Amino acid sequence: MANWLYTNCYGKYRLKLPIDKNTNDFPRNVDKSGKYGSIEDIDMYIPCKYGEISYYGHGKLNVFITSQIVGKRIIKELTVGKGVTLYNLVEGDGEFCFTVTCKQLDYLASNMKAQTMGKNIRPTSTKNLPTSDYEIPIEKMKEYKRITAGIPLGEGLKVKSITDRFLTEILAKKYKIGDIVADMKLKCMARQRKEYIDSYGMWNEYIEYLKKGLDDHQ
Repeated sequence: MANWLYTNCYGKYRLKLPIDKNTNDFPRNVDKSGKYGSIEDIDMYIPCKYGEISYYGHGKLNVFITSQIVGKRIIKELTVGKGVTLYNLVEGDGEFCFTVTCKQLDYLASNMKAQTMGKNIRPTSTKNLPTSDYEIPIEKMKEYKRITAGIPLGEGLKVKSITDRFLTEILAKKYKIGDIVADMKLKCMARQRKEYIDSYGMWNEYIEYLKKGLDDHQ
């Protein structure tokens, strides 16, 4: 059902998926063997300053508003001003939830201040996953920058390729990590390869591996 949002809103509004707190990854379907499989996109939503909008199904949107002032104004303008019918209206402690036809999407997005920055980021991109605040010591980063400073413009992917090989061929084997991508997500380091390596205390081994890898490419 949530694919309606992707089909109609991708490239116009920011789209996100909830995060599974047990894995720090997007929720996934479980296959018959008990293993995680495809991403469960039923809960895709548009994040807004004053709440979020998701697809309810049957041509309707589910609307959650977190501001009492904004919520009351929107409800009044929809029902009194536009004669729109709201379904399943629930009012909580300064919050409102209701369903309404998809025709009201742009009105809601405008009044709830839907996010547009990042509108071209796919909902399943690792850019939407939580990140760690882990910091590599300054001296280590200076060492890394000295090694990679001479790489020609446009060949930066060499470093990524070498780093990925170190993760799978060295670090994962040493610590017997079956799914290193899942482990990186669990530690909120899906896009922080260097931080992940340093967190395992393998910085020196990585630097030597990187030096050798870059020398072999010359």
